[in-house]
Amino acid sequence: MKNLILFLILAVCSLQARAQNISTTNLNWGSVSTFVPTTATTTGEVTQFITYSGDSIRWVGADQTIKYRLKVLETNGTWSDVSQAGTIIYEVDNNGKRGVITMTRSSDIKVRMMLTTDADPAVYELTINSIKTF
Repeated sequence: MKNLILFLILAVCSLQARAQNISTTNLNWGSVSTFVPTTATTTGEVTQFITYSGDSIRWVGADQTIKYRLKVLETNGTWSDVSQAGTIIYEVDNNGKRGVITMTRSSDIKVRMMLTTDADPAVYELTINSIKTF
């Protein structure tokens, strides 16, 4: 009986991201690591990458500090079911400066960001391990 209940709970949890359209649903993408190509370093930092129905994006640290708050200016492509392979590209505003975010799923899920800042461009690649609606 306990196994059946555990199975049902896991089945319901796994359905959360099924058939969720990135352009119409608020999604919280859980990240387990961040790669910084400019320094060739990877951190095991747990973060959240949050998409708000294709309107805005936040990248939030483990301590709930907002790393970036971005406004989506343009969306290139569609991704109607994030549980399936797909790609979407966002052109974003980073406090008056432009940036590009590419989200893709093939064998794994990656978020690649290139953001213009006052100094050098900020470039990150997140490895995603969970997707939840909210």
